[in-house]
Amino acid sequence: MPTLTKLPCEIVVAVLKELDFKSLATARLVCRYINSSFKQCRGIEAAILRHHITPALLPYAAVIMEMSLLPKPCPYNQARDLLDTHYNNPDQLVDRMGTMPWSTLQETIEMYDVIHEFSNAFAKRAWSRINRGYPDTAPADWVLSPDEHFRFCRAFYRVELFYNLFHCGRSPAATPAFRDAVMGRFFPGHSPWENEQLGCVAVFLEESFADRSLQIALENLRYDGDIYNYVDAYRGSDYMQRWLSRGIKFLHKLVNSSRFDAENIMSGDGFVRRSVNFALVLREVFRHNHDTTALRDCSEEALQSLIPDHINEDTDKGPHEAWRLAHIEFPRISWIMKKENHWLRCRAYVLWDEDRMQNNDLFEMCTRRHPKPRLPPVLQQL
Repeated sequence: MPTLTKLPCEIVVAVLKELDFKSLATARLVCRYINSSFKQCRGIEAAILRHHITPALLPYAAVIMEMSLLPKPCPYNQARDLLDTHYNNPDQLVDRMGTMPWSTLQETIEMYDVIHEFSNAFAKRAWSRINRGYPDTAPADWVLSPDEHFRFCRAFYRVELFYNLFHCGRSPAATPAFRDAVMGRFFPGHSPWENEQLGCVAVFLEESFADRSLQIALENLRYDGDIYNYVDAYRGSDYMQRWLSRGIKFLHKLVNSSRFDAENIMSGDGFVRRSVNFALVLREVFRHNHDTTALRDCSEEALQSLIPDHINEDTDKGPHEAWRLAHIEFPRISWIMKKENHWLRCRAYVLWDEDRMQNNDLFEMCTRRHPKPRLPPVLQQL
């Protein structure tokens, strides 16, 4: 029977492409022939990455990877050019993945795993709320459809891209350079309901940070700065936004850390002095538009002008219809991050498929109004 070292190099390479990065590293260390086969064939790492990440999400993984490689701080024009490539020629960024070093591809896979985990957690929490259960009462066999998984993950990638854009330059978010890169390129690259999807993700990230802050405070059983930091976080304070500005991987690390490690993380050593309130910036997208025409009275031509030409990857009508019903009576200034729709964003109302919305009568939910959310009872007593 032939041994491993007698197999043709091509067969060994084909096997290596089916491994994950950790297993590949181990295999290279334990067998010289495997390591030699690996060195003879370029592109194994990129093949593993393509196998690991959903194909439709590769352009978003690629732009985050490219953004992470830009010097910090870098001129906003470089970030702007990268955004233009992402929107107009995403395959170019995907093709460049094959030239990236091992460490960069590994970080790209780690980011996908974090976003995949957060997407499922948000979807499960949102669906539990829709069914009047909280926080996690969704059926054990409940899963997202492929289109819903793509939609949730894409929204998380886009929020991470925003935070990467914010940290590109030295200047604060109010400067013309930042506004040109973000307000002039980033948000206009999405339809209104896709920007509302980002608002849904922002709600989930804020809640996750607030929940972890409360856990740390209660585990310590003391009423000091920690517990009041939680109150500030729940109310959307600058304190919370400074931590969230560090990005999605940071929040994932915080949420999954022990109490001791979480306290060390938040001790101040890595505190971000510059911060940006993503939800606030998102509200500014239509803030200076003085058109008072309600959505129901807008012409089809006016609505089409808000949809970028490159958008053709998500043809499901569920998100658009949910957004339309929730904003049909309001002018453009209220089409994104409307405060009264916070409860709908908690339920990820613009991220579900049309079939799921229809089968569960969820379109009717988008026409209702909900009372202003209140602080949890434990905080009302502070």
